[in-house]
Parts: sequence; structure tokens; C-alpha cells
Amino acid sequence: MSASSRLLRQSSTHPVEVSKNDEDLLFSGLNVSAEAPETLRSLAESVIYTSFSLGELVAASEPDGSEAAGDWADLYVVCRGRVRLLAAASGERWVSVLTLEPGEVFGAGALVPEAGRCQGIAASEGLVARLPQAALQAWLARLPALGSAVSDRLLHHQRLIFFKTLTELRSLPSHRLDALVSLMIQKTVPAGAALAQETPTDLGRYWLRQGQLQSHGDGLLPSPGSAWGYPDSVPAAWTAQSELQIEHLAIEHWSTYQAMVHPHGEAANHNGHTTNGHRKAPRLAPVSDRPPREAPAASAPAPS
Repeated sequence: MSASSRLLRQSSTHPVEVSKNDEDLLFSGLNVSAEAPETLRSLAESVIYTSFSLGELVAASEPDGSEAAGDWADLYVVCRGRVRLLAAASGERWVSVLTLEPGEVFGAGALVPEAGRCQGIAASEGLVARLPQAALQAWLARLPALGSAVSDRLLHHQRLIFFKTLTELRSLPSHRLDALVSLMIQKTVPAGAALAQETPTDLGRYWLRQGQLQSHGDGLLPSPGSAWGYPDSVPAAWTAQSELQIEHLAIEHWSTYQAMVHPHGEAANHNGHTTNGHRKAPRLAPVSDRPPREAPAASAPAPS
């Protein structure tokens, strides 16, 4: 591919100058840089480059009346500048999820339909490469590496949206939440399973993404966005009414969690409650100072 810049048309009246660096970021963002040159040339011809200005709506999952806004079903790669990913929270509020840098992707709503309403807002002047939905589907079938890389990153965005819109961690700065979510793993709990067995206190803390719980006793049940587990005991009466999708922070990351949530060392108000009705986790000693994870839940420090 030529190292010189070339012109691709955003519209009949707005030519966009595209450099080799822009194309390199496109290919690396799609994880296809190792493909044959003729494949890359063909992929480049499927892409539409669009420039943007600070504050401009680059793409949205719902029409807003702006002809400039792109369709969220298309896939976008940031080639220059930065794009802020926003997600709709309760009360028609839009919250900032993260800022996308060159080489990062967004959109492709059909691949992550559970992400909800999203927007991409220009955080600077820049350029995006847009792969229309029809072309995206064709290339996903042709290049498996593209599909796996893009899906992994979009699913990570979806997880960040969940924490930013539904959990008590919503107030964390985006970069800190991004690092924290990277430490978590996703877990599926089958319907009918006992939560005390599937999500034991001594293995960490858990957040409910999807599904419903039931209880054989009284008390408030977790709803999507709620957290439970270490340092509190898991009620033996809780069972999964439906299959549950859960985010799990392993106990070995607890001290990291505390440092991120309470970076200045302030103690959490354990007498207070989060917006979903569950008590906040207190600041505790580092994991290395506590009993090993094999110890029974009763040996874990009790809330103060």
C-alpha cells in the first residue's frame, strides 16, 4: 500500500485526506494487519472516512435528527483525535463511559445489543474510519480474527456501561473503572443454584448483570447492578430463579479494589447503603494479611 496520502470522499463536496498512518491504525484496530496486502486493499475500499470537530456527534444508536451522525450499527475505528463514549442512564441522563483513542473501535451495535443507548461524541478534532454494517457482516465472515478482536473490545465497553449506569461504582473515574473491570471475570450461575455455593464469600465480591434471584426467607434481594459477597456473608436462602450473569472480582484483587475505590485511604461508610440498597464494602487490610482463600467464610473479618 502506498505510503503517500490519498483522498477518499466523505461526500461529493467534502474530500477527506487519509494517510498511511490512518490506514495502519484502521488495520491494527481491526486486528488484521497480518493479512495479505490484497486483502487489506480490499478492506480499505470498504471503509468510509469521516472527519469530525470537537463536540460533534459522531455516531448514535438512536436517530437525533442530525444528518452528520453515523449509524451505530456500523463499526468505527478512531484514526485521529479522540471520541467520548456516552451511555444512557436512568432519568434520561447521559454518562461518560470512556474516551477512545486512535486505534480503538466502537459501534457495531448488532454485536453487543445489550449495550443500550449509546453515543460517540468528538472529544477533539479527528478522523474515524467507518465500516458500514453490510460490509462489516461480510468481513466478519471472511476474517475470523476481525470478529474475535472487535467483539472482545465491544463486550468490554458493554461491561463498562453496566458499571457506569447501574452500580455503586458509577462515580469512579473512567480510567480507574476500566482498570478495575479488567481484573474481573464473567460468571454464569445456572437457574436453581444456591448463591452461597456458586458465589461464596471467601472467593470475592460479585455484581449481578442479568437474571433474577429468589429467597426462602425475608430480606432485600439483589437486582441488576447490586453487589454482594466479601466482606459480607452470602445468605443461604438465596437461589437463582433464572440463569444469572455475574461479574466476579476475585479475593486476591481485594486490596487493589480498595485502593481504586478509596484512593486517599478514606474508610467507607459501612453503615450507609448504595443506591441499590446494599451496604458498601469497608476498607480492610490487604489480602496478604488475611487468611487464605481456602479458609471458611466465617474466618473473614466481620464488617465494623
